[in-house]
Amino acid sequence: RTVDQLRAYDQVILCNISNADLPEGMAKNLHDYVNVYWGGVFTVGGDKDPDASNPDPNAYSRSDLYGSILQRMLPVQAIDYTPPLGVIIIVDTSGSMAAKDGGSPLTRLEWAVEGARSALMTLSERDYFGLMTLDDDYDTILPLTPRTRETIIRNAIEELDTALGGTVFPGAIERAGAELRALKSVDKKHILIVTDGEVPEEQREEYESFINHYYTEDNITLSVAMINSGNAEAENQMRRAVEIGHGRFFVIKDTSSQLVSSMRDDLQVDEIKDVEYKTFNPTIASLTSPLVKDLPRNIAEGKADQLDVTLDGFYGVKARPNAELILKGEFEVPVYAQWKYGAGMVGSLMVDVAGRFASDFTSSDTGRTFIKNVVRNLMPDESIRPSEINVNLREENYINNMSVFAALGEGEKVEGFIENVASGERISLNAAGEADSSAPVYVSGALGADNGYTRANFVIKESGIYKIILNKINDEGVVSSATEIYKQFSYSKEYDVTAFSDAESIAVALDTVAERGSGAHITDLEEYFRVFDGFVTVLDRVFDPTLILAITSIVLFLLEICVRKFKFKWIHEIIKERKEKRFGQTK
Repeated sequence: RTVDQLRAYDQVILCNISNADLPEGMAKNLHDYVNVYWGGVFTVGGDKDPDASNPDPNAYSRSDLYGSILQRMLPVQAIDYTPPLGVIIIVDTSGSMAAKDGGSPLTRLEWAVEGARSALMTLSERDYFGLMTLDDDYDTILPLTPRTRETIIRNAIEELDTALGGTVFPGAIERAGAELRALKSVDKKHILIVTDGEVPEEQREEYESFINHYYTEDNITLSVAMINSGNAEAENQMRRAVEIGHGRFFVIKDTSSQLVSSMRDDLQVDEIKDVEYKTFNPTIASLTSPLVKDLPRNIAEGKADQLDVTLDGFYGVKARPNAELILKGEFEVPVYAQWKYGAGMVGSLMVDVAGRFASDFTSSDTGRTFIKNVVRNLMPDESIRPSEINVNLREENYINNMSVFAALGEGEKVEGFIENVASGERISLNAAGEADSSAPVYVSGALGADNGYTRANFVIKESGIYKIILNKINDEGVVSSATEIYKQFSYSKEYDVTAFSDAESIAVALDTVAERGSGAHITDLEEYFRVFDGFVTVLDRVFDPTLILAITSIVLFLLEICVRKFKFKWIHEIIKERKEKRFGQTK
């Protein structure tokens, strides 16, 4: 119920927990637990109803997480995931497309342009959009372009214009299919043809062959939107083409309303938008990450950047820009991502651990080890337990100033120690008397009643890891609260003057430093000017003014000609004339 209660734990694992599942105030407490107090949070996926034939995501549902504090914390953004799509729209720009139907304010081609704009808006940032024409030249107006380059795509759509020529299907379909085949960064590939024309019978066999080839070999689907043909035979011909391409056929009777909605709806059908889950080996996005360093790879398939364990699907999300992506699926889909959130860490695994997507993963040594590595990595670097004693340590080379904050009652005090973790040697921070400055660790300012147990100063001259222990002692002499912090102290030996016992050895060390820095060790302060020895104080440069003088001469010569030709007055003549004029007025 409180952040301090959460701080009794080093990490919170939300296993198939939605934002709606959290008790009131829990999300805010989790936020502060991570952001302020160094806590770790690990989220794992799962379904709302695992027994359903088509389960909905629970932990990574966009509608559940949208605008929530929990979503703000995660290294991934929940989205309505669809597989990346590559679509090419082929528009008939023959002369008949310049006609208007039924008093429509726009021509058929202008409605096709509106439809292309509408279709563009249905695409996600992972999709690709291309545009071609269906005339004799079957021009590529726009090659397949990422949806994120919206301005370029919209400009290309605006370039569509009517042209003379017939309706040629084979060449356009062949070119569109070849371009989609070459696109490897999408999962679904689709062609949408918009036409009002009839296709000559002699083209039929050829274009049907292309449609069948690209669907069979590359799973490229094809749909047709046919405008006001009125020709049953032509419509049947297009129906046959769509059946071969496993797409949809639209007969557009009312251009103004049907064409735009049909083009938009064609890209939102289940066959195009639905995710088809399949078994895959997760790819290692960060090969240097300690989370995957020693895990077995998929060497048998020649994939050294993949784990040798499989997943059967994922919950679709988008990695945040600053997140560290560790594992991913096809088309850069995040499988595990993490990031630093304030003081702590948050990691998100986009599969479940109960069996739907990760039965092989969680039953294998590889998957189990990975999850253990994740949990270990998300742990805080220091204790996050609530304490009645807080410490602020300020380091100045080997001198350390420590401030202690503790609410002390009558008869209470703070007892402190510094312990070398390697040797186990311990000294008291409450030590009284003169400090032994020859010792590797000594207290120069003791923690005591005279300063209200609020500060201490100590010196560490020997590198290593040290533990600082502070105990709050009540009036009965019993420890009522305690805190520990670990600090590493290390120094480069050539800079540690305390490592040398005499001036000669110090001078030798400084000579070494100066030599390595291509400088000099100056021992006589009267020779401070030697600091500048070797400095370059003059830059010698040879300059030939011939070219500039020649150019200047030519310019002056031309200026003289202009003055004489157009009778311009020189500045001194203008000044003289004004003086004479003013003198005449005064007189």
